[in-house]
Amino acid sequence: MQHRRSSSIYISPNKDNSSAAEFAWQRLTDIRTMKLSATVSDCRVINLPENKSRRLHMTSLMNDHGIKFTFSDGVNGQSHALNCARAHLAALDSIKTFPALVLEDDVSPATGNLTIPEVPKDADIVYLGVSPFGCFPWARPYVQRFGHRALYNLALASTENSDWLRLHSMAGAIAILYMTPTGLEAWRMAILAAIKRSKPFDVFTAYKMTSLNVYAPHRPVFLEEPSLQRPLKHVTPEQRLRWTATPLSPVEEGMIVNAPTKGGTIRARADRRRDHHLEWSLLQ
Repeated sequence: MQHRRSSSIYISPNKDNSSAAEFAWQRLTDIRTMKLSATVSDCRVINLPENKSRRLHMTSLMNDHGIKFTFSDGVNGQSHALNCARAHLAALDSIKTFPALVLEDDVSPATGNLTIPEVPKDADIVYLGVSPFGCFPWARPYVQRFGHRALYNLALASTENSDWLRLHSMAGAIAILYMTPTGLEAWRMAILAAIKRSKPFDVFTAYKMTSLNVYAPHRPVFLEEPSLQRPLKHVTPEQRLRWTATPLSPVEEGMIVNAPTKGGTIRARADRRRDHHLEWSLLQ
């Protein structure tokens, strides 16, 4: 199978389609970037061995970009949430060296080249794929009202610098770069907590983001490959693609956003904690 490049979303600016300032910014960014293959020491791709099409897709993608990898077996079962959690846990348990990249088997590059900016020196975890879903803090009033659930438009990220966003809350796990054993162990414990409660594990990792240094580049490196996605009720393929193809919008302290829920639209405000992190507060 040929690697699909038709899903690339972002095009490097040029003099014909962007301002001179944006073009200069892009050139500066290009100078600071490096190939992902030069950053990663270990890589796991989560895949059910019987899913041959995804296996071929990921083999082609990894080989095209010079990333050495090992498949980590996915998990079958009745619960999609538990299957995902146990598959990611098995991948983490097999990692020996850092930085270590864990990919799900339905991703494609968001741009033609798999490059990333120089990673912040204090990074524990880097998300190379993003989503618009985030969570309120793990506190009794929020759990009683929403359950352990991620909500659309509640991904919470602030600007760290011209290359990176600091993540405070975001659900999603299509492409995670583990920079330190501390980060991996924190995510491992979060996954175990999710398995104990039979809940989506990326909600529990979202809860933990305020206790570590978690980053994402301003522009995602990976997105979900449209041709490999299962149909979802009430979500069009175009809507689903936008979830992972659209860069996160940075949030500042005091900013208020609207989030749709089954019970109607709610309003949430980004509040500063005692540390440098932000968290959502529900506005009545």
